[in-house]
Amino acid sequence: PERVEPTGSGPAGPAGPAGPAGSGRRRRPRRPVTSLLGREADTAAVCDLLASARLVTMFGPGGVGKTRLALYLADRLADRFPHGVLMVELATVADPTAVPAFVADALGMRGADGDAGAALEAAAELDALVILDNCEHVVAAAAAVASALVENGRGVRVLATSRELLGVDGEHCWPVRPLRVDGPDAPAHALFWDRVRAACPAPVPGAGPASDGDLEAADRIVRRLDGLPLGIEMAAARSGTMSLPELADRLEDHLGLLRDVRRVGTPRHRTLADVVGWSVSLLDAPHRAMLRTMGAFAGPVSPVDVAALAGLPEPEALDLLDALVARSLVVVDPSRVPARYSLLEIIREYARRQLGASDAVLRQEHARYILAEVRAADAVLRTPREAAGHSRITDLMVEARAAQTWALREDPPLAVEIAAGMHVFAMTRLRVEPLHTAVELVRSLGLHPPPGGEPHRLADLVSDLAAGLPPGVTAGAAATTLATAACWYVSAGELELAVACAQRGRLIAGDAPERRFPLELLSDTASYQGRIGEAVDHGWELVAAARSCADPHAEVAGLLNVAIAHAYAGHAEDGRAALSQAPAGPLAPSELGWLAYGEAELILDRDPDRCLRLLDRAVALADSVDNPYLGGVARVSAVSVRARCGDPRQAVEAFAQVLRHWRDQYALTHLLTTLRNLVVLFQRLGRPRPAARLLGAVTSQAVKPSYGAEAAMLAGADSWVDDALGFAAATAERAAGATRTVIAATETALDDLADITAEIRGG
Repeated sequence: PERVEPTGSGPAGPAGPAGPAGSGRRRRPRRPVTSLLGREADTAAVCDLLASARLVTMFGPGGVGKTRLALYLADRLADRFPHGVLMVELATVADPTAVPAFVADALGMRGADGDAGAALEAAAELDALVILDNCEHVVAAAAAVASALVENGRGVRVLATSRELLGVDGEHCWPVRPLRVDGPDAPAHALFWDRVRAACPAPVPGAGPASDGDLEAADRIVRRLDGLPLGIEMAAARSGTMSLPELADRLEDHLGLLRDVRRVGTPRHRTLADVVGWSVSLLDAPHRAMLRTMGAFAGPVSPVDVAALAGLPEPEALDLLDALVARSLVVVDPSRVPARYSLLEIIREYARRQLGASDAVLRQEHARYILAEVRAADAVLRTPREAAGHSRITDLMVEARAAQTWALREDPPLAVEIAAGMHVFAMTRLRVEPLHTAVELVRSLGLHPPPGGEPHRLADLVSDLAAGLPPGVTAGAAATTLATAACWYVSAGELELAVACAQRGRLIAGDAPERRFPLELLSDTASYQGRIGEAVDHGWELVAAARSCADPHAEVAGLLNVAIAHAYAGHAEDGRAALSQAPAGPLAPSELGWLAYGEAELILDRDPDRCLRLLDRAVALADSVDNPYLGGVARVSAVSVRARCGDPRQAVEAFAQVLRHWRDQYALTHLLTTLRNLVVLFQRLGRPRPAARLLGAVTSQAVKPSYGAEAAMLAGADSWVDDALGFAAATAERAAGATRTVIAATETALDDLADITAEIRGG
């Protein structure tokens, strides 16, 4: 959940936040391992289109090379975009409704409204090239996402690859056609001989263009394969085991037989399916079994995971995988350590339809394996090896989503267990996809609180639980998943729904150890809503629950919430007493960072120098384990301290950085806290009009109310604005600000800060 940010919170440790998602760590798709041949005209044409068009779709049949061309273009164009090239591989998404959240998460947008649309609005402001790869199976959803990106933003451009057009306004299209086969200098021939040389680096009979027979055989092969690059590569991969004339004859016989009986589909699609079947038919049983196992995975995987699901020693699995790579049936990415293996979608589809990779037993084995790995990584995430746990769960995200999608249809309790295993990762990193998935999951299973009325009323929740849990769903997993859903609503500023989900989770959990997860949300939301006593009570209840199951992560969260609630109430000594009970054992870097943050909040105005040192420590710890949530919160506090206690001019750029940080993640609760602290900076800089407009936005009825010391701070600024502008003028400015959403107020504030920065530099 959103950690509590008290009155003085505001951003910017010395380095400032990372800025827009993806900046500071520009993501570039890897270079294709093999060369790109015969695509000079396509490359030039698409580059020209992207120079002027916001949305370009490269379309063509499967196996024609759209993804490889997109990767090549991404590498070539990366330096054109300040935020780089962001690759989103949609081939792994089976459910169209999951596409918006998946794309938002892939682009680094970690907070959003109920359907992830607002996160895409934030992503649309990136000056980046977004590649949506393999759109055809979710084309309507991909089209909606592409439209949202290009219609709402000013800088982002979208390059889509698909077997069909997206069909949206403003779409510019470029057909990617099979390679030309006519003439010995045709690109199809060049690709074939390039791959033959790769398959047979040493000269062998029939392996190169040594005779007219070989040249004629090569011509027959590329023509029979309609110039499709994937088919050509598969055929060439066999040149090391047979002469080219024999290869041409076998291919001719196989495809001719299949085409005599198969009358459906376009010729090119039929050709590709046929050549995949032909290549697979030449495999022995172990290699076919390995291809079947690979078909159960949704995305790139490590050899360890493949070996585990296949039930083989890793060296044996590696040998089989590398042999399949040599036959162009498996793709390897050696740029990662360990290397990642994956299937092109056409081959995955074949494995699932023809080799049994969609078999219910195999899919269940896959889902249960992923659940076990998620749980193991979750345990590591709460230890000093937090970075390793974070990396492992990040790697498992695609597989976890695929396993959940399958399990929701075939084994719902398993889907809930996977969601519960992702809770700490989703909550501490504010990851859009697992948070949003939890909301959809509890809705689909009838666990979501009823809409309308007063959803937080315990009486309503108790009566609505009379039907009990869905069969097989455990109370602990259901309670944890409801806590994840509550975290989603906190991030979106929907505190009433957050409270409803957390209360329902607490009721379902009973005395189960998992009660600690909804308790953390209940403590958080109580603090946000100004119910300090309730926040403290829930915090201590969380501490007791955490200690009962030896969970230092949850124990630190409870003690922190108690300390911060006391800080809100002005009871610093009680807060310090709570933090003094922190567990002594080795803690995860994030836990150490949160403790430093909590201590800093207790001395915000009493000892600003020590406060800033503690906040800088929290930022460093957060950055060491890629925890943008903790890092952002600590930066918010640091910049507010500098705004109140240091040179206000030095805080201007820091505020701008943190506003962009939270805006780009669409974290409304944090944005609101930052904007309220910005009012104080405007006051110290003598800027009554920006302060009055901002006051109108951050105190309007559309946002959650302020309270305690924060409310007193805003009241003081309000009086200053009246004195500086006169009551009538101040009222008019406040009224204008009250019409703005939090995002709109953020954009206006960034413009005001830019003006101030220009004046400071000019003066």
